[in-house]
Amino acid sequence: MLSQAMEKFVTEQPYKTPYLLIDSSIITQQFKEFQFALPSVRCHFSVKSNASHSVLKHMNQLGSYFEVASWGEIETCLSLGIAAEKLHFGNTVKKAEDVRLALDAGIKTFAFDCIQEMHKLLSIDPNIHLVCRVVTDGEGAVWRLHDKFGCSRTHAVDLCRKSIQGVGKIEGLSFHVGSQQRSVDAWCRALDDIEFILQQLEEEGITLSLINIGGGFPASGYIDHDEHVEDFNFTEFCEPLRRRIDDFKQSVSSDVQFIAEPGRFITAQSGCIKTTVLLSTERFFHDHNVMWTYLDVGKFNGLYEASDVKLQASLLRECSEELVETMLAGPSCDSEDVLSLSENLHHLPSDIKEGDVVVFSEVGAYSMSYSCVAFNGIPPLKEYFI
Repeated sequence: MLSQAMEKFVTEQPYKTPYLLIDSSIITQQFKEFQFALPSVRCHFSVKSNASHSVLKHMNQLGSYFEVASWGEIETCLSLGIAAEKLHFGNTVKKAEDVRLALDAGIKTFAFDCIQEMHKLLSIDPNIHLVCRVVTDGEGAVWRLHDKFGCSRTHAVDLCRKSIQGVGKIEGLSFHVGSQQRSVDAWCRALDDIEFILQQLEEEGITLSLINIGGGFPASGYIDHDEHVEDFNFTEFCEPLRRRIDDFKQSVSSDVQFIAEPGRFITAQSGCIKTTVLLSTERFFHDHNVMWTYLDVGKFNGLYEASDVKLQASLLRECSEELVETMLAGPSCDSEDVLSLSENLHHLPSDIKEGDVVVFSEVGAYSMSYSCVAFNGIPPLKEYFI
């Protein structure tokens, strides 16, 4: 759904398509909602979700901290006046050169999840502050993230012991329950593992001061398989997690700071993409004829995630009341460049034609981040910020 300001902009401004529009008032709203729902958790905005200068400056003005995954993201934040002490280096796989640059810049905390990365970090600075990432199963998330990152809770205990033996400083523990996680129980189950690790360490006299519960908080606005628009009451959604955090603090002797890395939740609803129809034609697809509508935005220049979630798409004019199955596709000469789920096509007016304008909503996260530089010679999106 578009805000009034977004609708006015896409209707009245004559900017060439495709482009991404970000409404800063919605970012403010989402940030405040996060703070209200989880008051004891400090927000570290996930820079990878939308690294535009306007978004980062706005988040900094709101008082957010940040999670960064590379020296490039760090450099961008520092160039915008964001203080180094507000940055957490959350990627568990880092170039040694990037670690040195980050330390020199004043960044304090660095994630790891294996002995090799720990040794790398300690070899660069024996006093470096470490955060051990624990694996989750990702059950309930659109993107589970469970294969590439994290160690078991038993391994985490062992790594924390070894870091102390190496004269390192084990600062805390982290986890990530997967992106667009629809089950709050995923965080609660992960905190059971974190509590086990913390208690094991405390028995050995090792105390931690930081618990990072990651990102993955669900954004409203995607279309489910029953053609309903997902709508999360975020405060109600987070209530079991808020209670679990309160219980956690009572069960451990350490004075622990909780942080989180929301990205999609903060920015997804703030963005829409305006695009133009290049061609609309009927083709045989899955045993019957369907409409194929090709747009000047696609998977490689702004809507990479459309192959995993169904986005809201609407025609920006009065049109036929008859809605027909429509496969939306991008402009590139690549068969993977489709914007509808093959088992759950979009339904758009039957009279859609070349030159029509289509607007996608809830696309403020990852649309810019995933854009190719110039696949097929097609430039990435332009972004406007209001």
